[in-house]
Amino acid sequence: MVPAMRRSAIVTAILAALVSPAVAGAQSGVIAGDFGGGAVLAPPTPAFAPGSMLVSLRADGSSNVRIEATLLGACASGTFATTAAVAVDGSFSASGVVRQATTRMRYELRGTLSEVPAGTATARFERTVANRTRRCSAQDVRWDARRRSAGFGTAAAVRAGSSLFGLSSQARPRGIVLRIAADGRALGRALYGVTLGCTGGVSSPALDLPRDDLAILPDGRVRDRETGTRRTATSILKYVERFAATLGSAGAEGMYSVELIVRSRRTGRHLTSCRSGVVRWSASY
Repeated sequence: MVPAMRRSAIVTAILAALVSPAVAGAQSGVIAGDFGGGAVLAPPTPAFAPGSMLVSLRADGSSNVRIEATLLGACASGTFATTAAVAVDGSFSASGVVRQATTRMRYELRGTLSEVPAGTATARFERTVANRTRRCSAQDVRWDARRRSAGFGTAAAVRAGSSLFGLSSQARPRGIVLRIAADGRALGRALYGVTLGCTGGVSSPALDLPRDDLAILPDGRVRDRETGTRRTATSILKYVERFAATLGSAGAEGMYSVELIVRSRRTGRHLTSCRSGVVRWSASY
């Protein structure tokens, strides 16, 4: 069964554009390149809940790091993009407020830039629908990030119970995080960011996931394809999602794609179509 919040979040994402504040700084740093990851809760806890998030970092090798992160609360989710100053010791922080459709998010993110970046993030949400406001938060979510992997190593020789962190190959790289089941026989859960190109030239960020507990085959492969329909008060969304991975001793690599068609529930009129195309990704332990 597709979680209602998941589909509602995607509908909201493709019908509204984000406001992305920016801050700048001027400290020195020595790490350069792209990193991605985040955090994902293990099944059977819902994936779209406080404790799951995605992050991508782009370090310029001198004084700044570009951050894009999506945080999840019990009542809403939100994405921000900003630039933060990197201190001599590699530490950085960012805070601000973003508004998207009916949601207002106040965020704080802290981290240390190294070859294995890590940190914490907090978000407080206010979501107003029909003149009623709900409030929720995600507190001190621990995140990790890695560079893209150079390969998956020995196929199927996974690290049981471990997480992998990485990036997509899109022009604007998005984070991905995978969690291997405790017995090492399945991909317990994965969560990834995706940028959708929609009719009318709109570009929309979203996040998605394959089904839980996908069996890891003897050659390390995992595959999933999901189709369905989601109805809101005003729209009908039909989707097709594909996810594939090869997991091994050194990391994982694979692809995903998302296609959406949204129609008016009242008139049946086509509102928009969105596609990611085939997106390649890789991740490391």
